[in-house]
Amino acid sequence: MNSPAEVEIAPKIVSRSSLFPVLCAWVFSRIFIAAFVYIGHISHPYQEKIAGGYAGVSNWFLNPWTTFDSQHFLSIAGHGYTPKTTPFFPLYPLLLRLFGPDEVRMACAGIVISNLAFLGALFIFCGMTREIYGEKVARRGVWLLAFFPAGAYGMAVYTESLFLVLALGAFWCARHKKWWSAALCAVLAALTRNSGPILAIALFFEWQRAKKRGEWPSLGAIAAISTPLLAFFGTQAFFRTLFGAGVSSISSQAVYGRAPSFPITPLWRDFLEILSGRGLEIVTILNLGATLLAIGLLWRHRRTMPRADAMFLGGVLLVQLSFARVWAPFTIASLRYLFSTWPFTQLVSLEMERICINRLRMFAFAAIYGLLCAVHSYLFGLKSFMG
Repeated sequence: MNSPAEVEIAPKIVSRSSLFPVLCAWVFSRIFIAAFVYIGHISHPYQEKIAGGYAGVSNWFLNPWTTFDSQHFLSIAGHGYTPKTTPFFPLYPLLLRLFGPDEVRMACAGIVISNLAFLGALFIFCGMTREIYGEKVARRGVWLLAFFPAGAYGMAVYTESLFLVLALGAFWCARHKKWWSAALCAVLAALTRNSGPILAIALFFEWQRAKKRGEWPSLGAIAAISTPLLAFFGTQAFFRTLFGAGVSSISSQAVYGRAPSFPITPLWRDFLEILSGRGLEIVTILNLGATLLAIGLLWRHRRTMPRADAMFLGGVLLVQLSFARVWAPFTIASLRYLFSTWPFTQLVSLEMERICINRLRMFAFAAIYGLLCAVHSYLFGLKSFMG
């Protein structure tokens, strides 16, 4: 593995060596995930009401990609914000609004945006992983990210893919000393999801690494670190102007059953649910298992991975566990958040070098991983709430 301090700067995001593998992974994963989503989709009337959720748009083909949180993005795009929808940041709905006011047309645009953004994310992920961990880890990581168990969210009217490509872009540009481009990507990422403060801290650590190589603060670097914070707090000020001092993205989380918690509490409560037999369901097992795996990998590679990446992964986990759901599964949505937190996939790919020492183990891992993706995609098509 290359030391982060010894990484050679590669100016191209798309290289000849990455073009074909990335395109193949993107195409085959889209087909695979969509197939299982539609298998679930045909198993019930597609506009049947679902408890606590949204039946989706009226177009049969687009419908399975527009449930649960998609309802809020489409609603914001079509009708603006309400106090209930303030947890959802404005960039993605603004992009959908360009294709409004027809809900079906906005849904179609959202799906196209998500899939194209994910393609861009795969290219940046491949290049960035290659620089830090080498070619083998990068190529394997591309397939792991493309077939991530929660990958259906990356094809749907959700913010996962857009946030992923923008956050990756911010890190890529920062590592190649393009600080103004990093600032642009970072502020757009912070307007997509509520992770602006985490991005700002992670980019500060990235600048610290650059400083050790003799790079002193520039206006671009200061902008890259500060603009995600400005975007986050600016969004809160906007909501306060609309709805009053008591409404923010944080306070409105209570509407969706989330409340402040000590980080270990949701892990322990889900563990007790499984131990008692009440939590023996795929949603609890997947989310708790993914969270524990991420914590374990973060600890194991804490001395070798870039500090900025460790900060980003650790920050996402900390926020998720510190503002957990108040009923089981308590770690719900962890797997979805890890999908757009790329250092986790990098570490899984790196760990496979140690575990998959022969073809039999490699095939066994690939089969299990593909099965998890298939099951999650099928349940997504069934409109089961997976997070």
